[in-house]
This record gives sequence, structure tokens and C-alpha cells, in this order.
Amino acid sequence: MTVKFLVKEKNQIEMEISGIDTALLYYLVEKLNATSGVEFAATKKEHPLSDVQKLIVKTKSANAADITLKALKEIEEETEEFKKKFQQIVK
Repeated sequence: MTVKFLVKEKNQIEMEISGIDTALLYYLVEKLNATSGVEFAATKKEHPLSDVQKLIVKTKSANAADITLKALKEIEEETEEFKKKFQQIVK
């Protein structure tokens, strides 16, 4: 996976990401759009044959990078909880 910042300002980040599943970015965008203080979050794929995608996050006043990191941490915690419950029922 490669991540490159195209825009890195306090209230806005735009990143180019390759080698990541689209579903993960869609889930991150959904979580970000449900977060207080986020004005806009979206992902876009420039071309269907390319694995490069963009993530755009704009906030009203909060730090966009910090809010994105917090959302990623929440996804990590949810995934870990699901993994534990799944392991319990599989045994």
C-alpha cells in the first residue's frame, strides 16, 4: 500500500492511496461523514482499471488528519471486537 498526501491543511486532506480495498475506504468515508465536525468526506477512483484512489476529507474547524486517524482507530476496534466474537462461535 502506498499513501501520498496531495493536500495537507488543517481543515482538509486529500490523499492518493493505492493497494487498498475499496470497501475499506467506503467504510472510512461513511464513518467520517457520520462524525461531528466533518463537512465532507469522499473517495473517488480516477479510472476503473487503476488501483489508485483518492480520499478527501474536509472539516469545519477540526483537524482533518486527527479526525481521520480517530475514525481509523474506531474501525480497528470494531474489527477486533468482531474477530473475537467470530473466534468464540467458530470454536
